[in-house]
Amino acid sequence: MGEWDYMKPENVAKMKKTKKYKEYQERSIKDYYKLTAKILKLGVLSDRDSAHLCVMFESAAIECLPKNNISEDMFAKLLDVSIKYSKPTKKWKKLKLKDY
Repeated sequence: MGEWDYMKPENVAKMKKTKKYKEYQERSIKDYYKLTAKILKLGVLSDRDSAHLCVMFESAAIECLPKNNISEDMFAKLLDVSIKYSKPTKKWKKLKLKDY
């Protein structure tokens, strides 16, 4: 491979495709984040289910954007939303009552 092979039209086209694909993945993850946050804010999930949903989001974000730190920030925000809006399960309710 020569020094200037990356400037060939077929190689430039490949680079543009991968850049567009990365942008598409970033948009998809942001849309998935918004949807997950809306589901969590409804407050219909138990604390276990909402935590599981957050973990599923994180694994999808890491798979699509492995070298991006945005997914960690989004995951932390989703966990905060999850803790705020989720319904505690019966087990946790019993534990909280016994503690006081």
